[in-house]
Amino acid sequence: MPKRVAAALALAFAALICHSPAAGATPAHASPARHVVLIGVPGLRWSDVGPSSTPTLWRIAGTAATGLLSVRAVGTLTCPADGWITVSAGARSAAGPYCHRPVHITRSGAGAVVGEAAKIRQINAGFGPVGLLADAVHRAGGCVNAVGSGAALAAA
Repeated sequence: MPKRVAAALALAFAALICHSPAAGATPAHASPARHVVLIGVPGLRWSDVGPSSTPTLWRIAGTAATGLLSVRAVGTLTCPADGWITVSAGARSAAGPYCHRPVHITRSGAGAVVGEAAKIRQINAGFGPVGLLADAVHRAGGCVNAVGSGAALAAA
């Protein structure tokens, strides 16, 4: 496995605080889960995941709901930032100029603010409403944590 994939996985796992039990492990009358862990590693394939090469990811994949997502955004070419914003909106979206330059993340109290969030919402006014993922988590009474600028885009 390439070093960049291993480094990205290590960073992604730094964000893991909890994960949900396997489907069917809780009674049907239990309240819905309020925690979702999204691990995004551009270029990672399931063939890269295994019990010895990525043991933590392998264990999570065996005990939680998993999925493979190949994001298509608004443009003909999709950058990683487009993918994170599309996850945030739940519809094809675009990062615009933020595909090629980093977003500015500033600490604010116990959280952080993505400085370009308003501009990104403006870019996507005719596409998907950016921020649906975080809104849904907040309505369920949860909070959103992100590690890295891409995850911050999905959480903004």
